[in-house]
This record gives sequence, C-alpha cells and structure tokens, in this order.
Amino acid sequence: MSIDFPKEEEAVLKRWREIKAFQRQVELSRGRKPYTFYDGPPFATGLPHYGHLLASTIKDIIPRYWSMKGHYVERRFGWDTHGLPIEYEIDKKLGISGRDAVMKMGIDKYNEECRAIVMRFAAEWRETIDRLGRWVDFENDYKVGASGSREVVSSGADTVCHRLWILPLWNHCGGYSSNCSRREQYIVGSRSCHILPHCILRSAISNRSKITRILKTRLW
Repeated sequence: MSIDFPKEEEAVLKRWREIKAFQRQVELSRGRKPYTFYDGPPFATGLPHYGHLLASTIKDIIPRYWSMKGHYVERRFGWDTHGLPIEYEIDKKLGISGRDAVMKMGIDKYNEECRAIVMRFAAEWRETIDRLGRWVDFENDYKVGASGSREVVSSGADTVCHRLWILPLWNHCGGYSSNCSRREQYIVGSRSCHILPHCILRSAISNRSKITRILKTRLW
C-alpha cells in the first residue's frame, strides 16, 4: 500500500482547520505563565522563498515547545511594512530616483504609494505558511509600520552583548541599507558611507548596577 504524503498532509491541515486546533490550544493555555517569542517579520512585497520557509519552521518549533512545557504562547504573524525594499519598488514603478524626486512628489503621496503595495502578496504568504503546518494567528496580525508599533529591547543585568556590524548608507535616499539590500543590489552605483559601531555591554563584577559601555565609530 502506497501513501501519498502530500495528500495526507492536506488532510491533516483540513482537520486542524475544522476543529480549530491552534485556536483551541491557545485558549486552553490562557492564564498560564506566558512565553513571548519575538521574530523578525517578512516583507509582503515579494513571494516567500527557501530562506523564509526554513526560518518559519524554527518560528513554529520554538513556540510549540514552550506551549508543550505549559506556557501560554500567543503567536501573531507579523509584517515588515516599511524600509528600502518597498521604496525601491515604488521608485521602479514611478520611474523616479533620489530624495529630490520624492520631495517634489510630496512625502504624503509617496508614503501612500508605499502603503498601497506593502500587503500585495499577503494571500500567497498565508497559503504557504498554512501549508507548512505552522501554527500562527493571521487574523490578529501586526504590522511594523503601523501606528502604535514599538520596538522593545531589554537585557538582564548579567547579559553580555557583543555586536559588530556594518551599516551602509544609501546615498540614493539618505537611509541605511541592510546587508540583504546590498546583496540584492539596491545600492549598486551609489557612493556610500559605512558606519562600524563596536558596542560592548558588560556587568561590572563588583557592582551589577554598573555597566561598562564602549562605543567606537569609524567612518569611511
């Protein structure tokens, strides 16, 4: 007897939807000690690729693990709805380039153009994520660029943070570009300024309330 694994997976997903398995699991754990999982949300201006699928398995496994450990884990899908990838798409669409062109068009109008495309592949994303079997709430999703969105970073007294990174400055629009954006050649042909912050946070051995901070910045 042969088994059609894709068909079996679809049957399982259908059953989960019918009994609202994910929603029921979250509801049964409500009131327990919460576990908060922060993930980096994707853009919906493009279709999901292998890297997104791989990361999604991790974003599903960790919350599932802590749910099975007895925690309440709220899982809301997020969207990155601002930044260079979106501006790049709008510049291509409108045939404009540079800060002066944006200012001539008007910031409000330019922002409206950006907001109009940020969710254009949302349906394809949802279909793909559901097909992966990832349990996540799309109905109560969040958007990074939405009003009220905040970035919160906290660390304990014993945390040691050692980060070394490069931020390319895109002369085209006066903003910073990610390594991902550089690989996608958003800044090819532009002269750029690279900032290299070297930041170390360490608890003082004699007094935990004291934090030694070193900040070195190099420009070239």
